[in-house]
Amino acid sequence: MNYHPRRILKKDSNQLMVTVKEVMSRRFVSVDPDECIDDAIQKIVRSHQTGAPVLNQRRNPVGFLSQKDCLKLVTNLRYFNGFPGTVEDYMTSNVKVLQANCSLFDAVQAFIDNWYHAYPVVNESSAVIGLLTRRRVLDYVNSINQTSWFDMNSAVDGSY
Repeated sequence: MNYHPRRILKKDSNQLMVTVKEVMSRRFVSVDPDECIDDAIQKIVRSHQTGAPVLNQRRNPVGFLSQKDCLKLVTNLRYFNGFPGTVEDYMTSNVKVLQANCSLFDAVQAFIDNWYHAYPVVNESSAVIGLLTRRRVLDYVNSINQTSWFDMNSAVDGSY
């Protein structure tokens, strides 16, 4: 039989109260806007991240360098045959971030609504303190055996 019972929230759990800060990775690679793009690509490849936040000296995000952004280097070298450039030349400057105290459910919705594979996580001072990836969220959800978020309001008040 191919029937799998629906995974549900447990009444006595705090699964709905989980924040991004609790799931994010605190160990992540970041890059500097003035860094050579070749060095940044090596960092991303070695870290197995899908990209890296670009941070200023105060650790505030000024951009994000994705794998897709890095692939632009290939076309630039082919057509322009010049110096590879810096991270700032290739990064996406309109960076989207998640607040550390944001609910995991809201973060999941952000991943669904956008094509991003990772979000920098910021504190109250807008400094990047972590990175939340799709993979990290899936690992977390899988670890608590939950795939159904069903009616969030009834789960919170215990009326499910």
